[in-house]
Amino acid sequence: MMRKGCTPSSPSWCRSCRPPARFLADVMLSHWPISAWQPQLPTGWTLTDNGDKRELRNASGKLVTEIIYLNRKGKREPISIEQHVFKYHITIQYLGD
Repeated sequence: MMRKGCTPSSPSWCRSCRPPARFLADVMLSHWPISAWQPQLPTGWTLTDNGDKRELRNASGKLVTEIIYLNRKGKREPISIEQHVFKYHITIQYLGD
């Protein structure tokens, strides 16, 4: 997949980049409450929280996105987002701790 604005003569790192909106959506998925996402999900998709994990599954039950949380100072904070369909991983590090 070629990123918008990149051309075949662009550096290889640019040609293989994912659209930034996809990463932002995953970060939003990790921070916003499930109740905000439920009406937005395609028919049959599920978003569930179970302990320190949140899972987004498609209508076939296949795991699409997996988010891991850590309890930091009494607050549940995302630390890892694994995107299984597009094959990338985001690690969130909180600075100043």
